[in-house]
Amino acid sequence: MKVTAEKIPGSQVLLKIEIPPEKVAQAIDKTYRDISRRVKVPGFRPGRAPRALIERYVGGPEVIQQEGIDRLIDDSYRQALREADVHPIGEPDLSERPEFHPGEPLVIEASIPVTPTVELGDYHSIRLQPVAVEATPRQVNEFIDSLIESHAEWLPVQRGIQNGDRVVIDVEGVVGTVPTLFGPGGEALLRTPGGREVYNVKNHEHLVNIQNPPEFAPGFDEELIGLLPGSEKTFGLTLPVDFPDAELANQSIVFTVKVHEVKEKHLPELNDEFAKKVQGGDTVEELRENVRREIQNRLETEARALYEDALVDAVVSRSTIDLPDVMVQRQIDSLIEDLKADLARQRVSWSDYLQARRKTEEQIREDMRAPAEKTVKSYLVMREIAKRENLQVEPEEVNAAINLTASQFGSARNIIRERLSTRDQRDRIEGRLFYRKVIDFLDQIAQQPAPAEANKEEAGESVATQNAPASAHASEAAPLADQPASAEPATAETATTSSPTETGESPAR
Repeated sequence: MKVTAEKIPGSQVLLKIEIPPEKVAQAIDKTYRDISRRVKVPGFRPGRAPRALIERYVGGPEVIQQEGIDRLIDDSYRQALREADVHPIGEPDLSERPEFHPGEPLVIEASIPVTPTVELGDYHSIRLQPVAVEATPRQVNEFIDSLIESHAEWLPVQRGIQNGDRVVIDVEGVVGTVPTLFGPGGEALLRTPGGREVYNVKNHEHLVNIQNPPEFAPGFDEELIGLLPGSEKTFGLTLPVDFPDAELANQSIVFTVKVHEVKEKHLPELNDEFAKKVQGGDTVEELRENVRREIQNRLETEARALYEDALVDAVVSRSTIDLPDVMVQRQIDSLIEDLKADLARQRVSWSDYLQARRKTEEQIREDMRAPAEKTVKSYLVMREIAKRENLQVEPEEVNAAINLTASQFGSARNIIRERLSTRDQRDRIEGRLFYRKVIDFLDQIAQQPAPAEANKEEAGESVATQNAPASAHASEAAPLADQPASAEPATAETATTSSPTETGESPAR
């Protein structure tokens, strides 16, 4: 058997196998003998029936021939991998099914994804400083305002509806029946019959806000302004062009609204009593300080995540990686599974999610390609640095992390320790420790003085401390000091700890 292996783009190896014709014939004969022993032909003992009869019984000689070739391909592929020292990380891709011609060699060609080669750049030259962040008075005020809003009371009033009120209403909406004549109170005196009911809700609580996107149709909230509790109004509007039901989009709709209750918002006063109520302290000053400290901690966490992300990006940008698509697809699979799990916790089905997004699963997967590629590249360069710098996570370190976590659960610590000691959980913990070790190593490099500055220091010259961000990545964190608290996307740590390995082993191995 002749075997050749050639590297091709996409971190693949083109494996070419040439099998001599006599070996092909032997494989077919062996397959015939195996089949003849398991096929029961009336009047013959197993393996004793004539070959022609066996061939007719199984559907023809080509059936035996094809099974023999399939067996030969499987055996030859495994043998070729050993001979060529090729280690696949995914299934082979046969360019086309090999054709068999009696008396001629059988030629097999397969593209095989293999572990990518990572050529690291000069990561020792990376210089990057964390960005200093500080909670601003505006952020503190906005956070406290949100606290006040969340503790607002809605009290019933006997007056016409105003913008910003909360109302309890019955809503009926019918498409296909358009009013042509209205009375002085807005009621429809004449309209065409028939129609399709789109809305029919009772005692619905609705926030009137003409600035926000409409809940029912554009102009709905404006029609409610001035209506008194107990009143009823019928009016016509047009459904939006992006209405979920495409058949009804941009169609005229007649609403009949009955108002049961009108409520106005009353905000609590910002005083010491309010501070105690929200458990922010005994006084307003303590509340402000606690809020400032909370925002400061969040900003520092976010800035640190951005800094670490920038460190990894800096190494990736200096490196050359021939990324195999199979690793990207596996990472996309993981992202899809995580998304489905999150939706399941919210009791949202996958089909409903796709419908709401107006996308197919293939389109969602394509949207995930870029972040998946970034995660895989980050993992590969971090793993390569760990190999080069001999950064490893020992089992004792994993055990210590498990014990530390379990110790925080008091009497339940033994149960928690047992749960964290499963293979999957140990791999997750090991991945986090692995990430931390590589990041800490890069951090030490990045915060060293630049080479020119180090030379000056050796010559006894003073060097001014560099406080400005060392890269565009780090400077992106600066605006955080002027932004209100908000949820941020997954950090580099959360992306890297779900390491897309080729074999399923922990990245530290």
